[in-house]
Amino acid sequence: MTTPVPDSHPQTPLVRFLRSQSPRRRRLVALLLLAAFFSVPVAYGWRVVTAERVTIQLTDCPEQPGRDQGCRGMWTLPDGTKGSGVVDGYPPTNGDGVSVQGWATGSRATAQLIIWLLWPINGVVVVVGAALTLLVVGLRLRKATGRG
Repeated sequence: MTTPVPDSHPQTPLVRFLRSQSPRRRRLVALLLLAAFFSVPVAYGWRVVTAERVTIQLTDCPEQPGRDQGCRGMWTLPDGTKGSGVVDGYPPTNGDGVSVQGWATGSRATAQLIIWLLWPINGVVVVVGAALTLLVVGLRLRKATGRG
């Protein structure tokens, strides 16, 4: 009677689940995860690409800002479209009535374009990191199943 040799790598529930799936399904899951991660930087990147230079008139800035609370303002795009809302990238301090140069779309504005660029840059880093992680996991699964 032989005793089973313990696997050198512990079997987590995720690894057991992935091994039980067909290679086609594993690739589909990997592609869907990459698409989900990729949608965030694309959405924020699109905002940067479509933004136009405007003058933002600050209308309301809280004296004691809370979490995720900032100044509100109004702006007019070069085509005459008026917009209003929270102004990203402006310190939420008393700035009522102040005009600042910035960038805007019909629904969003920022005083510093780098604020809108952070999400796409971080998103690209996440997508590349996820792709590398999935590649390593795929190669390890392939090696563990004896196909690599």
